[in-house]
Amino acid sequence: GLLTSILASLLHNLFDSDWYVGATLVTFAALIALAVGLARDIAPLATQIPRALGLEIKVLGTVIVALVGVAGLALGATRVNIALGDSALQEGRIEDAAAFFSSAVLLSPLDPEPRLARAGAEERLGRFQQAGDDLRTAARIAPIGKTLYRLGSFFLRHGDLNQAEEAFRHEREVEPRNVQSMRTLADTLAGHAGVSLSSAPHSGESALSNAPAPTDPVRLEEASRLYRELVKLEHTPYGQVRAMPEIVETEFAFGHAGLGDIAFAVRDWHGAAQEYREAVRLLREYWRTRQSDMNINFRSPQKLLALGDLYSTLLTRLQFALKQGGNPSGPEWNQIVTEQHGIDTDRQNDALEAQKALSSGQSQ
Repeated sequence: GLLTSILASLLHNLFDSDWYVGATLVTFAALIALAVGLARDIAPLATQIPRALGLEIKVLGTVIVALVGVAGLALGATRVNIALGDSALQEGRIEDAAAFFSSAVLLSPLDPEPRLARAGAEERLGRFQQAGDDLRTAARIAPIGKTLYRLGSFFLRHGDLNQAEEAFRHEREVEPRNVQSMRTLADTLAGHAGVSLSSAPHSGESALSNAPAPTDPVRLEEASRLYRELVKLEHTPYGQVRAMPEIVETEFAFGHAGLGDIAFAVRDWHGAAQEYREAVRLLREYWRTRQSDMNINFRSPQKLLALGDLYSTLLTRLQFALKQGGNPSGPEWNQIVTEQHGIDTDRQNDALEAQKALSSGQSQ
């Protein structure tokens, strides 16, 4: 039974970050310890009496136990400081949050999480240089999808498309099968090529009439290829089989929106309308369950707001594409207009509810 449990844990860790969870790792170590302890009873008798542990082994064991204990205490204190910082952020005490996150960085200098948290607080305080330094250090310490995505997004918010593209390309190399990596790189390439993106702020109808033509056909083609690769996954087991049925994979909606934006940029109104329809179909499914606990806990508040913005913007762009294509009437048109009104009303109500919840949390 012990050997089977150890083997199962080994196999599970090949596909999931099983031992990253401290409790699971301790349980795995306990299983190994029990197996070692039972081995003497199961194995043949030794040919000689085991000698007592030497002084050097005792000293080495004491040092290892002490180091593990110190590391455990530092990890616990780090998590406490991060939790205090998160609480301070929710209460609007940004300076206090940055101080808590700084303490966490000192306790665990090789852990990227405190640096990512501090970068967010520093950026909110307008300390962009410090925030960028923390994000670069986090990406250097742990070059994983999460750190590289945060770094690229920071550059994107501050208008440095070259650095953002470099970070997202690195993210794509590290996690080539990650749909978010695929989409963020495609968005950056399309934006760099001069495409007006649906997912960008202020991309409503007022920004459509004078939208410039793409300026970089090479980046545009690469972005289009990545978007097509992304939306194809919707019809594979990855897109069809959901671990949590309530969670709609909205990255596919961003992929269709990106293809629609590229068609829109080259004045292919039929192609743009078709892709926007597909994106709206997915967002319509998401919208019905957006307020479920699973959705709220699974997605960040920024992602929830971005999905609402994208939904409204896509309906606006779909109407515009239908107008330009000479089909601004009929049942579909009426449905889109009604749907847009309903979505904008829902977004206003959601914003009011979020503000009430925030005010209630601060008053407590």
